[in-house]
Order: sequence, then structure tokens, then C-alpha cells
Amino acid sequence: MIRALRHLLTQNSGNSAVEFAIAAPVLAVLLLGSWEYGVVVWKNFRMVKGLDAGTQYAVLGASDDAIVSTALQAAGLGGVSSANVRRYCTCPTGESIACTTSCPTASYKRVLLEVTMNHTHQTYFTYPIVEPKIPLAKSATIQLP
Repeated sequence: MIRALRHLLTQNSGNSAVEFAIAAPVLAVLLLGSWEYGVVVWKNFRMVKGLDAGTQYAVLGASDDAIVSTALQAAGLGGVSSANVRRYCTCPTGESIACTTSCPTASYKRVLLEVTMNHTHQTYFTYPIVEPKIPLAKSATIQLP
């Protein structure tokens, strides 16, 4: 009996299987987490490209904000929650005015276009520390000619 127990304790033929069973879940979570992070970075990149396209479209002369918003959604990723365009005017002193009026202290006014995009990324897997919904938001403000 003692000889059989000693023989059993000296065997190491299943060590690699036990090590794999311990390491595999950790490696799987790391792999899936890095893939999920890559998807979020890619969506963020697509939103920046969408902002670039929308602001360039506005600078080239698109006067209708709805058309600029459509260009934002077309150039950005699918499923953008919102793409908002706000056109407003300021004087060189920084005071906000209506775009139909002129500045009382200066001969010109600045016409600004603020473009924002929002998207909520739903994670593909549930992680212990990460929230299941990751909000992504990008905005740009440009001065129109």
C-alpha cells in the first residue's frame, strides 16, 4: 500500500494538463479583452473619420445642418446613436449673437459649427471589471469661412 502511494506521488504525467486547465481561462479572458479593446479603438477611429468628413463637407459649403448630420452618420460607423450639428455666431470679443445680426463692436462675426457624435458600444462578452456599455463621444468645432 505504501509502495503504491509513493508511486502515485512521484508520477508527473498529467502535470501539463492541469497547468493548461489553470492557464486556459486566464489566457482566454486576456485574448477576448484585447479583441474587445481593439473593437472600441476601431469604433473611436471611425467616429473621428466621420467628424472629419462632416466638418469638411460643411467647410465646402453645405449650408443645411441636416445634410451635414447625414454625412456624419454615413462616414462614421453604423449605429451611431446621435450626430448633432449646431451652427452659432460669436463676436471677436466672445459674446454670442444671433447669426442674422452683426456685432456691435466689430465689423465681422465668427460663424462656428459644432459637430458631435455619440455612440454606446455594447460589449460582446461580460467582464468582471468592465461596464457592459462603453460610451464613446467625439466633438469638433470649426470656424466657417
